[in-house]
Amino acid sequence: MLWVEYPEDTSRSFFLHNGGCETVSGFATGQACGDVAVGRYVNHNPESLKYPLSGKMERWAELFFLHDRFCELKRHRGTGPRPRLPEDGFWFQVSNGPSPLDPLSAGAAVGKVRSGICAENYSNRNENGG
Repeated sequence: MLWVEYPEDTSRSFFLHNGGCETVSGFATGQACGDVAVGRYVNHNPESLKYPLSGKMERWAELFFLHDRFCELKRHRGTGPRPRLPEDGFWFQVSNGPSPLDPLSAGAAVGKVRSGICAENYSNRNENGG
């Protein structure tokens, strides 16, 4: 599991790059469109919805299967060297698109990033002040 805590205080778009399983996930808060208006390489789906803002720190979670080998910081398309092992750790990046392509977003903001075995363990530690 991977958890990201973020402030839900204004409209934001995020892209979360998980090097441990080579995925990129995006999401939005408030009225940000959740994608860039014009992108390259993939089909994008920009839409501005009026998500209510809690004004608190919120948590995004991803269940993923850690690959047995993965890239350095620069990811390869298709085949390429994947020298890193799970014991080396993996890269995790937070990004956002250029402001002209997502004008309603205030940009990415993150409080904490955690990884672990299961959500139950994380929730118990959090409730007990850990």
